[in-house]
Amino acid sequence: MRKLLLGVCCSFVVASAWAQQAPKPPAVPPPPAVQPFVPPALSRGVTFTPFRPPAPAPLAPNDAVQRRSEEIRQQVQDAVQGVQQSGDALKDAMPRNVPALGDAADQTVEQCLDGAFIQFDNSNKFLSAEQWRRMLDRMRAAKCSIIILQYLEKRDKHSAATAERYVPQRYGDPDPVAVILDYADKNQMAVFIGLRLDPRLEGSMFLNNPAQLREGLKEELPKNIALAREITARYGLNARRSFAGWYLPVEVANYTENFTGESSWVSQLNQFSKVLVTECKRLVNRPVAVSPYFNATKEAWLTSAKEFGEACTRLLKGSGVSIVMLQDGVGARNIPASRIHGWVAPFRDSIALACKEASTPAQPIEFWLNVESIGADINRLHKQMKMGKGHAKRLVTFDFPHHLNQPNLYDAYLKLISER
Repeated sequence: MRKLLLGVCCSFVVASAWAQQAPKPPAVPPPPAVQPFVPPALSRGVTFTPFRPPAPAPLAPNDAVQRRSEEIRQQVQDAVQGVQQSGDALKDAMPRNVPALGDAADQTVEQCLDGAFIQFDNSNKFLSAEQWRRMLDRMRAAKCSIIILQYLEKRDKHSAATAERYVPQRYGDPDPVAVILDYADKNQMAVFIGLRLDPRLEGSMFLNNPAQLREGLKEELPKNIALAREITARYGLNARRSFAGWYLPVEVANYTENFTGESSWVSQLNQFSKVLVTECKRLVNRPVAVSPYFNATKEAWLTSAKEFGEACTRLLKGSGVSIVMLQDGVGARNIPASRIHGWVAPFRDSIALACKEASTPAQPIEFWLNVESIGADINRLHKQMKMGKGHAKRLVTFDFPHHLNQPNLYDAYLKLISER
């Protein structure tokens, strides 16, 4: 026991001696005091922006919601683009010397033809795409940048059947509308597309039979709407840069009204047009045009220029129609050049006034003159064109394939406009 205690004491003494002889570690300085953050001085006009954490990312929608959102976005984009393009198509298609839509006609410049009707029939229904393109090349060379397709369907005059149709029904059928729209898209032309022509509306007796007219319009309205829906989908009219507007081939004349009020043909056609125009603009919001005509001979069933203007004011008011292309009747009635002014001027002025009186700030109606090139030589056509100077916003002609495109008249017309 004594030996054990003696050993422990000796070990303690040795350890104490070693600890006293070992070097001491250097002292660790205390940590510096923490200083508050002070932003550096900023130049004049510069502000210090403290850090803000980014906003959290939105939750990813499921596939169905994402697809629907994309559809809505695309529909809105198409609608906005369509409205912009409709104005662009008309503006870009117009020759430089013709005033823009909405501007006053230039009193100092003699207008040339801005466009032409195309009437489909068996003589051109089966033209190849290349033949149509060559014809449209000739239209462009003549500075006719507006194309009005008169109608795509025509009702039989004696039955409810469709007598003519120019929209393909079977694979391999010709499709002139597609060729014309494609060409116009590429060449900055403007195209108005006509719907369904009912030849019964060209007769005074039919118009002045209220019950028969009411039944006829009731039958034709859904057919026109169905056609408008079909071609909107088939040709993608919402996305067509060249699609400038609709044409309603309701081509009425200065007939007397044997009935008044809602039974009159003017009132019935106003209501018919209003419904059809609304549906067309719902499908593709573009201008809607019509082309009435007149007969200036003095007959019991015909009205004067003044009376026809008053009837057209009622016909147009509230209908939604944007453009009236008055047929001058010179070609159809074979009016000689010496009588053109007396024949055209009174009706030109009365229908121009009707457009003005039926217009509203939200829905102005433009007056155009439809110069008939039927059977014309260049002297007569030139005199017809002069009737539009200072009065009509645009000059168009009926029609290009059958009349203006005839070699003698076409060549003389090119020479005429090249000398301007």
